[in-house]
Formats: sequence, C-alpha cells, structure tokens
Amino acid sequence: MSILADLEASLRAGMRGATPKARLHALGHAYRAFATTHPQRYALLYRQDAMVDPQVAAAAAVAAEPMFEQLKACGLEERRVLPLARMLTAFMHGFVSMEIARAFRFGGSIDEAFEDGLSTILTAIG
Repeated sequence: MSILADLEASLRAGMRGATPKARLHALGHAYRAFATTHPQRYALLYRQDAMVDPQVAAAAAVAAEPMFEQLKACGLEERRVLPLARMLTAFMHGFVSMEIARAFRFGGSIDEAFEDGLSTILTAIG
C-alpha cells in the first residue's frame, strides 16, 4: 500500500539524532508532519477494515519497523518493544487525529502540547 510506504519513507527521512531516543523524538515529529500534511491519506490507515487485507497488514508491519528498530536500540527487553510501540503510536495517532479535526479548542500551543506529550513518553522509555 503506497500510503504506508510513504509513511515509512517519511519516518526514516525524519529520524535524525545521535541517540535512539533522539531519533524516536524526530520520528514522532515526522509522523505528525505526515499526518497533518496528508490528512485524507492518513485517515485511510486507520479505517476499521484497513488491516483485513494481508498486503495492507504486511505493509503496516514494514511501516512500523523504524519505531521498532529505535526502541530496540534503546536497549529495551524484547517483551517491552511492542507494548511501548503501541503506546507511542496511540499517543501520536490520537493527537494528530484531534489536531486534524481541530478538536483542540482550549487555547495554548498545540506544538508545545505535542512536544510535552512526546517527551513525557520518551522519558519513560528505558
């Protein structure tokens, strides 16, 4: 699925930093940029039936590899990689979905809110 291939390419291109945590931080910002730049394409990734197709599911696994690679590079035990990847993805997806829907209406900086949330999660990682 080209959307997932494009997402993976965006994540890899955006991953900069000297440490795995720095690269995960950059990955978070690359994910957000992809979603907010391509909101209609991004929405297709999380349709209820999106992962029913085996080819789409396989492409999703490939798109997730940059995050898995960096979590493993943090020295996490293998058993913690998937749960932490799910948590990080849930935060990023929830945040950008609300941002795309213009659901943040209480003022304050949306950029700062994303940064604070992402940093908080990454601080908790190993």
